[in-house]
Amino acid sequence: MAPDTGFSATFTGNMYASPLFLANGPGGKGIFIAATTSNNVYALDETTGAVVWTRNIGAAPSATGAGCGNVSPVGIISTPVIDAATSTIYVAGGVGTTQIDRHEIHALDALTGNERAGWPISASTIKADLVELAPAPHNQRSALSLVNGVLYVAYGGHAGDCNEYRGWVI
Repeated sequence: MAPDTGFSATFTGNMYASPLFLANGPGGKGIFIAATTSNNVYALDETTGAVVWTRNIGAAPSATGAGCGNVSPVGIISTPVIDAATSTIYVAGGVGTTQIDRHEIHALDALTGNERAGWPISASTIKADLVELAPAPHNQRSALSLVNGVLYVAYGGHAGDCNEYRGWVI
């Protein structure tokens, strides 16, 4: 293995998520997908690393609002998932200014970065057993999963296990 000297990917923001690759992207070329804690999603050209498109899913909170955590900003932390059959990238992130006001799940067209119709959805409005997913104490860190056309998004707490949170799978 040797580095490809012609590939030079440059984007702004910190990245906790793993990068993804889609072989048949815009113009039939492959793209790498990078998602940052600043809530930016980048599609990068497979051969040059040049930005093909960028999409911001909303303001990235500068703090969790839970009184703990080790990530700032705390936008997209988890690894998105790609549905190659529909060229859709699913991504989840915390949205707000100073704290997490809501958790959103987005479906982006892999060819353009545009939001798919009917998206985003707010995970913060979902209730189970009359308990609502309170935004601040919850964090979405596990990779998104797509199984037989069903999208799974898991939530837990922040580093330090502070405040009242519950594990959720949506």
